[in-house]
Amino acid sequence: MRLAALLPLAVVLLAGYAPQGSERLQAIREAWLYVGEAEAPPPLGPVAGRAARGFEAVSLPDDWRQERRLRATEGWYALELELPAAPGPLQGVYLPRASLNAQVYVNGVLLGQGGRFEPPIARNHFLPIYVPLPGSLLQEGSNRIDVRLRTSLGSFGGLDPVWIGPDEVLRPIHGRARFLALNVTQLAHAISVLVATLSLVRIVRGGEVRPGMAWISVGMLCFSLGSFSILFPENPIPGRFLEWVSWTLLSLAVGLGAVGLRGAAARSSRQHTAIAVGIPSALGLGLALVPYERFLPLLALGIPLVFLLSLDGGWNALRAVRNGSLWPRAPMMILAFAIFGLPVVDWWIGPTDDLRLRPSVLNTGVAAVCLTWFLLANTLRAVFEAQRLDAELATQRAEAALERDRAITQERDRMVRDMHDGTAGHLVSALSLVRSGEAAPEQLSLVLQEALDDLRTTLEALDPAETTLAGVLGVMRDPIERRLRPHDIVLDWRIGDIDHVTDLDAADAGNLLRWIQEAVGNAIRHAKARRVEVRAGSGPGGGYWLCVGDDGQGGVAERPGGRGLGNLSSRARELGGRLTIDSGPDGTEVRLDVPPVAAASAASADPDATPRA
Repeated sequence: MRLAALLPLAVVLLAGYAPQGSERLQAIREAWLYVGEAEAPPPLGPVAGRAARGFEAVSLPDDWRQERRLRATEGWYALELELPAAPGPLQGVYLPRASLNAQVYVNGVLLGQGGRFEPPIARNHFLPIYVPLPGSLLQEGSNRIDVRLRTSLGSFGGLDPVWIGPDEVLRPIHGRARFLALNVTQLAHAISVLVATLSLVRIVRGGEVRPGMAWISVGMLCFSLGSFSILFPENPIPGRFLEWVSWTLLSLAVGLGAVGLRGAAARSSRQHTAIAVGIPSALGLGLALVPYERFLPLLALGIPLVFLLSLDGGWNALRAVRNGSLWPRAPMMILAFAIFGLPVVDWWIGPTDDLRLRPSVLNTGVAAVCLTWFLLANTLRAVFEAQRLDAELATQRAEAALERDRAITQERDRMVRDMHDGTAGHLVSALSLVRSGEAAPEQLSLVLQEALDDLRTTLEALDPAETTLAGVLGVMRDPIERRLRPHDIVLDWRIGDIDHVTDLDAADAGNLLRWIQEAVGNAIRHAKARRVEVRAGSGPGGGYWLCVGDDGQGGVAERPGGRGLGNLSSRARELGGRLTIDSGPDGTEVRLDVPPVAAASAASADPDATPRA
């Protein structure tokens, strides 16, 4: 933002720069103009008869307006130079602006020209022209300088004040002005084309971009291609074709920019896009079809419409700046100054009386720099945003992989625990009976049936078919009865209202199956009970509870090397519930209370059993 505020001041200071030694120069600001073609400087003659011979008095700078260009595209400026004494050996003639091209004659001798003078002529536009002047061609007293100017119907022509002075003063002035007006502008447009091309490649390849950037990128390419005749004054392209291409592309660049800025302001519409692209396209088609003498009138009708498109783009840029969707703001402010402010500065400083550089000479270069800055900043911002999103995605993937590994580890531990305390234990018991030789078929069959039931429970826990609490309990009832029957233990099954507990995930359903199996198995193995009671019901607030009780000997304690209570506590923690054990002379009751919203981590629930006497 500070740069945006300082740039207008810098341009004004640059425009006001007066080169060292300019006091030794002489400017000619009055001339006689002959409009028409002639191979040699027309005779000037006495002042009284000059108008009759086709001359008109003009003041420099002099612009060739539409009506003059419709008469002719060539003319002669006759200037008079009075010298009090013969000058030094080497002088120079400096034309700050001679558009499109000029030849310089001194006392009837051709000194030089600003590039190719025959069609297609060199198109200098706002570029300065300098020709060395041998001092021997000048004489004390009156000298005549003739400038032969050649322009075209589709280009603006004109001549600024002509400067005469020592070569060592004028040549550096010309070099600096040409460097700023041509070389810097060429570099700015080259970078602009590169950035716009890279941006479009990124867009085509599916990269993330901000709204409107595609339109602005294409507009930048049109702007640089339309400035071809400014960037390369001497080119072999015919003038009519080059002017048609330039005006079409430059007006199209304005329309595309307006569409892009509307997109940045989130106000794009098909109707506006059709108008913004249609007006320049219609103008280009008309310029291609009309006769060359109608080129200027049609251009005079089309330019105001294109100017309205630029105002529309500026207004939408302002809206986008206000709502924060246009970023960065500085290049857009500088671009607006280049388009609308530099001509005002031109008007404010007036004619180039002291060799100040015309600020408008920098117009296309400043515009190219601003557009490049804007597009590059948004492209880099999109790249950095994509990198940030990629980094977040990689982090999420890493976290998901870590969570998956953690789940696999937990599942492996659970399976090891289940196999160790369930199936493996039954198989070891069966193996011991067989090896002892004392196993009755009924007893061996019972142990193997328990191992089979335990294995079925393990498989069911891996992928439970039931997702409701009532369904999970229903799956367990028959296996529990089969386990209790050989031990002459009666099952008391009392299930209350638990229909609200639905959509259990696989992990919770598996933990419930194993929790019930472990609690019943403890009653069979350690309690010496005659009755086992399984109850379930609804808890406060929408939770639920499970209870496995027996009428055995009580006095619950973990056996050396056993994992029964640990398994119950672990599964209670994984379910997000609380385990309570009430053991006494009349039996033991193991209860699991699960709140409405199960705790997400072990820290939110107390997994430790709390014995009560």
